[in-house]
Amino acid sequence: MSSEDKEAQEDELLALASIYDEDEFKRADSAQGGETRICLELPQNFKIFVSGSPTECLQNSGFEYTICFLPPLVLNFELPPDYPSVSPPVFTLSSKWLSPTQLTALCKHLDNLWEENRGCVVLFAWMQFLKEETLAYLNITSPYELKLCHQENRQSRTSLFPLNAELDDCGACHALCCKGNKMWTLPNL
Repeated sequence: MSSEDKEAQEDELLALASIYDEDEFKRADSAQGGETRICLELPQNFKIFVSGSPTECLQNSGFEYTICFLPPLVLNFELPPDYPSVSPPVFTLSSKWLSPTQLTALCKHLDNLWEENRGCVVLFAWMQFLKEETLAYLNITSPYELKLCHQENRQSRTSLFPLNAELDDCGACHALCCKGNKMWTLPNL
């Protein structure tokens, strides 16, 4: 690791820690990396349409809700020794409500942002893009349809997670959080 890369990494991680609170950005204790939880900026009166039924609790075709927020996108990253001079951050992007195709599109865009800024730190640019431009980039408009059904991989990028999924009830977001590579339910709205 060059001293310039090490200094750039430290400066970037310190800057992110000073910009975002602990709920949004957590630096890893043992590695050059961390996790960011990115809450999208939704337009006023944004609606979701929940359709489908994995149980018999929905008696009609669906429900429409006006919402103020969605569960955050989660960006886990690790900085290789030669970041930012040569290599990009290694990352996993996950979501409880985006499809694998949508997550893949976002990952490809993050890769493109790295290519455009090769040799420079890029995490802040990634976080700002995800927060401010995800909806427009994916052409998501109100009402956005969420289908309740068994959903396969809700993460995109190469992952080191085991194939078996453990689910935890996450009281803060009223959803089942995925540990592993499968999501069995969408947020309980």
